Amino acid sequence: MEMQAAAAAQPPAAQPGDVATTLTRIERKLNLVTDIALYPLEKALSPPSEGHESKGTNITFKQKLIQHYGLANAPQGQLTCMVLGRSLPKQFIVAGHLLPRRAEVYAGKLIGTHVHDPRNGLLWNSAFEYAFERQWLCFSHVATGMEDNFMIHVINKHRLGTKLADVGEHRHDHDFKKAMGDLQFGDLTGTCISFSSQSSGRPLRRSLMIHAAQALKHCQAVYPDGFMPELHNFRLGSESGAQELVEAWLSSLPSHAPSNASQSLPEELTEAKPHTEERKKKKKKRKGGQKKRGNGKGGQQQQQ
Repeated sequence: MEMQAAAAAQPPAAQPGDVATTLTRIERKLNLVTDIALYPLEKALSPPSEGHESKGTNITFKQKLIQHYGLANAPQGQLTCMVLGRSLPKQFIVAGHLLPRRAEVYAGKLIGTHVHDPRNGLLWNSAFEYAFERQWLCFSHVATGMEDNFMIHVINKHRLGTKLADVGEHRHDHDFKKAMGDLQFGDLTGTCISFSSQSSGRPLRRSLMIHAAQALKHCQAVYPDGFMPELHNFRLGSESGAQELVEAWLSSLPSHAPSNASQSLPEELTEAKPHTEERKKKKKKRKGGQKKRGNGKGGQQQQQ
């Protein structure tokens, strides 16, 4: 009798289906927590919304880059565009952050230094700055002998025929259009920026590869014909920083459609939206009733 009572008191054994359902719920909750935690980082690494682009006008940072890359000897009134490899009027050359300033709070973990470190920047024309921030293009790493080469890839097929003269903050400037000529972004694919071991400075490979990881996700639906990322080296380097953490963060970030400049919260975060809408309707209904009662009182006063 006692054994039967003890057996009856024990909870029924969990069925495989119940365990699977529970694990699925736990996984969904963990994914939701991960999405919430990573949302600020995702937003910081995503293309800026219209009107919030960087203009590369930080004079102090620009001077740091000039010194770091040994470009102080350019002709008067000009600066070297590092992606075109030629001098342009200096007002058209901007100081581009590789890891954007929006991600400043994550810089220590992502690249092992602050965003205003000169290794986290390059000097290029304002059209390239616009395209880099929009993630139309990215760099792969090509090591050849004593040199570090970074190859440009335009990975949005809809931008291959876009002229540099038609984008960026100087697109309405006649002299800028003249300087850019008919050069299209597609003409830059395969161009390399080279840094020898004897050069005065070189960029952080990690910064360029973090940008590449996000750009590849951003443009995965609009790759040019024949472009295969696996044929190029987009891997993070071994420079200072928590590499495992960075790779885990980047691999966890959801992909975002190239046509959507402003990022939205994950779908899981909007599950309560119907309830929110219902509460709004009830609140509006209550306000409408109060307004009607108020109008009734006002009518009585006018009659008096």
